[in-house]
Amino acid sequence: MVKPGFLDSPLVKEWLGDVEPTWMLLDYDSWRGLHFPPCDPDSRLTLIHDKDLDFRQASPLTQNTIRLVDQCDATNGLKLTAKGNLSRAVVAEFIDVLNWPDFDLEGTLALNKVINEADLWPLHFVRELAQEMKLVRRHKGHLRATKQGRRLVGGENGRELHAELFRTLLWRINLAYFDGFPIQGWPQSEIGVALWSVSASAHAWTKRETLTRQCVAPVNGVLEERRWDVGSTIFEHRVLRPLVWLGLLEMKMITPSERPYSRSYLYRKSPAFDKTLAFDVELESPVGLRH
Repeated sequence: MVKPGFLDSPLVKEWLGDVEPTWMLLDYDSWRGLHFPPCDPDSRLTLIHDKDLDFRQASPLTQNTIRLVDQCDATNGLKLTAKGNLSRAVVAEFIDVLNWPDFDLEGTLALNKVINEADLWPLHFVRELAQEMKLVRRHKGHLRATKQGRRLVGGENGRELHAELFRTLLWRINLAYFDGFPIQGWPQSEIGVALWSVSASAHAWTKRETLTRQCVAPVNGVLEERRWDVGSTIFEHRVLRPLVWLGLLEMKMITPSERPYSRSYLYRKSPAFDKTLAFDVELESPVGLRH
């Protein structure tokens, strides 16, 4: 899991402070099994997706992906720019219907005379993700729905689409591409361990700084950065926020600010978390406790 003496390192001790890392409770086989995606037979994580959950309402990512694919299908394609982005006219149609929990729409509208796809970044993110999943495709200057896209968005309660979004978002794509922060690959390389640790740690409203230290082992770039808490910032953008988009975490603001990147939030599990994810793990305990 980690090298012997890892927790005795002065840098690690300083970084952890008084936080006890939840991920250290896992035994080796469970820790290893959580590195496999939920579709793998060796994975210790299973997607259960309670049939009573409506992910069209619970998950902003699912909801907006459905909206994009439906619009592509209903209009026989959405117009694209030469660079492959949605046209300004198309973006304008999405402004009033976009539902995204951590996006400052008012601030974006105030700062921009015209809104391009890149300015409405949740729409840009959904479009990129939908293309990566082959739910939509470019054809003769338009974005069109695929057969796969129509099938998934038409599914009952959005369950199958949500499962594919979950696997793609957390295991297949590089979230560092979208956030621009340093330290490539972290903590996505530990995403299964992070998910279990969140399940065991985020029952009540908790700061991102605490959850970061509870849920993932720090790497050198995190420990060596002394000017700001880069680890918590990256963990928030690559784990906590995506889980909010998937409807698995809730967030609330605790430090309002006119600058979106200066705002602070608390996080906790949503009711959907334990109805969606199941873990088969054992803890480092002589009695073999299971979570």
